[in-house]
Amino acid sequence: MYVLVIPLGAYSKVDLVWLLSNIFNACMAFPNLVGILLLSPVVYRLAKDYFSREHKPVQKKAPISRRFWKMTAE
Repeated sequence: MYVLVIPLGAYSKVDLVWLLSNIFNACMAFPNLVGILLLSPVVYRLAKDYFSREHKPVQKKAPISRRFWKMTAE
């Protein structure tokens, strides 16, 4: 299909080619923008739920070498 458009691009004016490329880019971006707008309430609700939870602090462990020597000493 793209092969059929090559002669059109070769024999057309540059302004027309850029106009068509901008139109096709807009046609690709439009469904993505609609999807983002439709999903934004869901993402907001999930993010609000996630950040409202109380997270446990990460416990720091001793380096592996210290734990290894401690295990072998017992």
